[in-house]
Amino acid sequence: MDVIDLSSATMVDEKFEYIVVLPLGSTEYHFNKLPFSVDTFIADKLAKLLIHSIDKELSDNYKVLLLPVLPYGSSIEWLEWPGTISIKLQTYYEFISDIIESLERRLRIKGYIIVNGHGGNYSIIERYAQWFWNKYHKPFIVIDIWRAASDLGLKYCHACCTEIKLYNTLNNIASDEKCIDNPIEHSGLRGRYSPLSAGAEGNIEPHDLVEYLKQLFAKAITIIADSTHS
Repeated sequence: MDVIDLSSATMVDEKFEYIVVLPLGSTEYHFNKLPFSVDTFIADKLAKLLIHSIDKELSDNYKVLLLPVLPYGSSIEWLEWPGTISIKLQTYYEFISDIIESLERRLRIKGYIIVNGHGGNYSIIERYAQWFWNKYHKPFIVIDIWRAASDLGLKYCHACCTEIKLYNTLNNIASDEKCIDNPIEHSGLRGRYSPLSAGAEGNIEPHDLVEYLKQLFAKAITIIADSTHS
């Protein structure tokens, strides 16, 4: 797949049509188990891995424009812990909007794929996808890493063993240490009614998650390639 990485590119040719990939991360506390930037690192690494996993036949007619990962997100749930940075919901919404509108001004965009590494961003991006479709009638597809993990059985994870193993795998870090999670149980209720902590409900292998994300990404590319603008 022909990829233009905007973080290192010196120009973008207007004559091509692009599928845009935007990774979203965060800067938040992970209980001394992982760096503040882990969500950003995972989103960036996985976005690049997913792009290069696509068969060339799926993208012969398009180039992929990979945007720099956003290192901040909506992390209000972790503001009790020093070092966490959270962007207000409206500010974050408008920031994403400005990025899209900037690209739409001069480039021929076929569609967008968001690779989201922080769960707190998801509800904002999901609502934005509705607005974006109504405005531009182009696919705006969200691949949320941790909701994909939930499909495989991981219902909650923050600084959990799965996240640690995924970070180590993507960072080529070998670890023989035994990881034990603090079990987190959920009642199915939504909202906030208890202190947050590190731990997990469920456990999956990073390889299984990556393979599933590849399937989702390939499906997203196909949907965008087959779409028609009205």
